Amino acid sequence: MPEYWTGGLLLLAVGIGYVWGRWRTVDPSPEDRSDGSSPSYFQGLYHLLNEQPDQAIEAFLDVARVEPETVDAHLALGNLFRRRGEVDRALRIHQNLIARPNLGRDQRDHAMYQLGLDYQKAGLLDRARQVFTELVERNRQYAPAVQSMVEITEQEREWTEALEWRKQLARIHGQGDPVAESLIHCEMAAEALARNDLSRAQQSIRRAYSVDNTCVRVSTLAGQLHTLKGNDRKAVREWERIVRQQPQHLVLVLDELVAAYHRLGEAEALKGFLRETLQAAEHPSLFAALTIHLAREVGAEEALRYVSEGLTRHPNSAELVNSFVGMWKDQHEAEAECDEILEVIQPYLEQARARQSRFVCTNCGFKSAYMQWKCPQCRQWGTLELQAA
Repeated sequence: MPEYWTGGLLLLAVGIGYVWGRWRTVDPSPEDRSDGSSPSYFQGLYHLLNEQPDQAIEAFLDVARVEPETVDAHLALGNLFRRRGEVDRALRIHQNLIARPNLGRDQRDHAMYQLGLDYQKAGLLDRARQVFTELVERNRQYAPAVQSMVEITEQEREWTEALEWRKQLARIHGQGDPVAESLIHCEMAAEALARNDLSRAQQSIRRAYSVDNTCVRVSTLAGQLHTLKGNDRKAVREWERIVRQQPQHLVLVLDELVAAYHRLGEAEALKGFLRETLQAAEHPSLFAALTIHLAREVGAEEALRYVSEGLTRHPNSAELVNSFVGMWKDQHEAEAECDEILEVIQPYLEQARARQSRFVCTNCGFKSAYMQWKCPQCRQWGTLELQAA
């Protein structure tokens, strides 16, 4: 039996025993045992000590059914069931609890909230929404239910409703979450771009920028919007803004940015941008990506000097090693010993290629092969960062 489960039951047993003892001292019943204790309580302890959690829970539940003052015991039992994945049992407990006519307002609100969490855990989102909405209608300051509605509406990608719930949550807490709100507007913009609804996309991008003008995704989407409108110069301006926001995330649009420069016919301006950005680049993944594009524009010899400089700062970067070997091969492919040298380093090169950059959530450590603007594990917005390989 897991330690957290045993510990939870022990705490529950102590709590039930305490409440039972106090009540029996005040109002003993002729049918009680002479020592004022509950047979079900001791049966629960017996099963618990014998590592029989299911039987222990049923015994403690019998005690909770007997005594109205053991509402907290009901709630604790339901939470333990839900954590174990036994949502049906959790639902039964919380539904029975809400049916009691003598619950106080705070107790009933908390029981309803737990019932909504049961439905949410079971994937019954419509029922969960109904419970949380009813709870908020009765108590508009009940922040946990509002937060749950935020999570459900965002999960179902109902962005307009999600923003309304976030506004209500901000009123309760006295402050909002501009990062999340801006990225939600970006989600709306991305969906509009996918539909080729450029007017709606531009409207959402403007709203996102007004909420958080440091948001990288606003810049990426704005550049894509200008590209679709045929204005590569404005697209370049938007994408270059990322260098001043979070420069490592320039890798997300670097290929598109270079292509826009080529369409404009501004090769010299592109070379200048690549050199200037390399001078200030700190992230090895960005450094490697920039040198690859620079090699295509000016040749491997100059780019190789930048790669060598980068390796002195980031000697463990697999991406820079990969770039160095590729450029060195381009320079020495006519030499006979090139194949022999490559044969020696090939296994290491393959390992470097296999270790691609990953995006990692700074909040929970979740890893992804591609950028996700909302972490699917901890459900926080804007927490994934580029990790060097």
